[in-house]
Amino acid sequence: MRFAIPRHECFVMVDTLKYLQMGGRIGMAQAFLGGMLRFKPIVCIRNGETSPVARPRTRKRALARLVEIVREQAPIDLLHISYTTGAEVAANFTRELVDVVTPDAIVQSRFGPVLGTHLGPNAIAVAFRRTFNYAS
Repeated sequence: MRFAIPRHECFVMVDTLKYLQMGGRIGMAQAFLGGMLRFKPIVCIRNGETSPVARPRTRKRALARLVEIVREQAPIDLLHISYTTGAEVAANFTRELVDVVTPDAIVQSRFGPVLGTHLGPNAIAVAFRRTFNYAS
């Protein structure tokens, strides 16, 4: 099953760095600067490693960038949207990505209390599995 690992990716956008700092995931200086500049950072989780992808300065741009990322990865056969608060954001994602993946292959869920506490309100994650290419 190790061949399936490279097909899966996850992108997470947090609305504020305050909760990551309080949970000890980032330093106080990083949280302070990110808060002052009002970054809505997007990070990617690949092969167990977390790496920064983008630092849009508005929530609207961050959400648009997440949609763009998913579209760039097509074809996709499974999409999972998780959120901490605001189920309407997940519903909007579903509507925007119906042309990329069939509606029955989209799963929406709310983060559990532990992840939700570390990510803070208005965080959203998009995880997907790219379609397997039988030709390669």
